[in-house]
Parts: sequence; C-alpha cells; structure tokens
Amino acid sequence: MPLEVFPLIDDFEIVLEQIRGTSWGYHLAFFSEKRGYIASFPWWDHVELDLSRPSFIMPSQDFEQGWEIEIFPDGEYMYVLESAFDDPQAGYHRWFRVGKEHYLIEWQTAIEASPQIVYLSNLEYNEQKNKR
Repeated sequence: MPLEVFPLIDDFEIVLEQIRGTSWGYHLAFFSEKRGYIASFPWWDHVELDLSRPSFIMPSQDFEQGWEIEIFPDGEYMYVLESAFDDPQAGYHRWFRVGKEHYLIEWQTAIEASPQIVYLSNLEYNEQKNKR
C-alpha cells in the first residue's frame, strides 16, 4: 500500500488509562477525537512504570504478542499499522499516519506524566493499605 494513502490523523493523542478492578495498572492507547481509539498495546500492563524509567525507549518497531503493531518513520510522518487482536493472521485492519513532531510530543507528554501517575497510584495503594 502506498504511504500517501494512509489517513492522516491530525488530532492524534496518546492516552494512559487505568484498568480499574484489575492488577494491570495503566494501559496506553492511540486516540483521535474524530475517530476514537485507533491503536492500542493490549499486552502492555503497567505502562506507567515503563514510561517513568530513565531507560525507556519509544516503540518504533514490530511487536508480536498475539497481535501485531508496526510503527515506523518515513519523512515527516510516523506510520502505524495494527492487526486485529483476536485475528492477527487476517492482516492489518488499521493503518494511519501522524506528523512525526506531533507523535514525538505526545510520547514526551506521556513520559512526563508517568512519574505523577506512579506517585498517585502508590499513594492511593498505601492509603488503602493503612485503612486495614
């Protein structure tokens, strides 16, 4: 598929969401106000802990864990392709592009938010533990 036919997501966001009622912590998703959820990392539990590590490196490669997501740069854009979580052999069912600068800013925002998320999660946990 030619790269110029990938839809451009101009309202791209990275969203960190807590999976309440589980021990999975936060998950990360790519989101668009116009299109909703456009890609996710379903196996990446406790993303807030990884993002807050000094050694963290943004994903920009293939991931295969029961589903596949491919992220790569080309020129001024980042391209994302994702297979269906429950049927990865069917091929990619989502693909889009984002301005590279916008993409990197969203990652930086998520990375900068993660220490506060970790701090608040630990605070909440310790408050609940101390009530026992």
